[in-house]
Amino acid sequence: MARWLAGLILVFNVSLGAAQEQVPWEYEWLGEGIVYTPSVIADRDGTITAFIIDKDDYSIKYRRLFTDGTSSGWESLGLIAASDPSAVSPAPGQMTVFFRGTAGGVGYRTWLGGTEWGPLEVLYGNVVAGGPRAIAIGNGRIAVFIVGSGNRIEYRLFDGATWSDWIGLGNSCNIVRPISWGPGHMAVFARCGGSLQYRTWQGGSAWAPWQVIEGNLSEFEVTSWGPNRYDVIANEFSSSPKRLKRLWFDGAWHSEVLPHTARNVGIASPARGVVDFFWQRVGSGFDDVSHMRLDHSQWSSVVSLPRDADGNPLGFASRGVTHVFIRGMQFDYNLLHFKAPPRGNGIVPFTTVLPVINHLLLSD
Repeated sequence: MARWLAGLILVFNVSLGAAQEQVPWEYEWLGEGIVYTPSVIADRDGTITAFIIDKDDYSIKYRRLFTDGTSSGWESLGLIAASDPSAVSPAPGQMTVFFRGTAGGVGYRTWLGGTEWGPLEVLYGNVVAGGPRAIAIGNGRIAVFIVGSGNRIEYRLFDGATWSDWIGLGNSCNIVRPISWGPGHMAVFARCGGSLQYRTWQGGSAWAPWQVIEGNLSEFEVTSWGPNRYDVIANEFSSSPKRLKRLWFDGAWHSEVLPHTARNVGIASPARGVVDFFWQRVGSGFDDVSHMRLDHSQWSSVVSLPRDADGNPLGFASRGVTHVFIRGMQFDYNLLHFKAPPRGNGIVPFTTVLPVINHLLLSD
């Protein structure tokens, strides 16, 4: 089966009342039913590798999407997982995938090239709450974060050759999102007791103290497009329905309520000063993924990506282009992949968007 199904979104300018341009929000079904949220990484040449948990046997599988529009088939790693996978590429041509096993511990495998993978390695033998979260922090280094005993955050560092011991960061938390904006810099964001908190690390072993950003937040995701710059999408914990919020750090924290209700949020940054926000709307019959882009100080209109889906929209940016991976509601809960148009081509501010879908299933 060829990779892409064709989809077309026509954009109409409100003031002119006429079609302004066609917007090629491409989408494709990637042909495997999934559970949990996928994990995605990109190599320097633009090749994207997607990792999933198969919904039938909970095995970890991966598929490579090449820049010429072709892709590999799904390959199994021969592992059974009980969480989202977390994949990381610490250097060009390298990738490692981490997961929580059925006994509750954390394991990983490292790619050796082609279809060859190294043996299963155990990183944490005790039971963890949720899956591990891994990030690359430059020069072949990896940091892996877990919620361990007593819901305490712990992490280990890999320097390219050896692993550190587990290091505790304190706090009782149940959602953890680490991020790195550049070599030797990382921050960990966590929901702790209903509030969003974070700590930063500037290399060495010194962490800044925990800081509370804002309370009454539930789901959240975070991205960064530059040094000491963080952008967060979240929904409120206690409001009904849950209101969507944007938070950002530019030397100080700011927040604003967006005029939308939301569940299952996602975020990505394809370029400096540009942030893409994703969410599923609250209400019966709304299973599509909504999107808005903030390009410096200018907001786009809201666009509904043209397919029913269920789960957290994984926002991902590679080579200046934003992608979204999410579990679709058709074809036995297949992985669904959206690819945005290049910046400046099709995400038009102050427009009304009308999805018009051409379902073209291309055969081999």
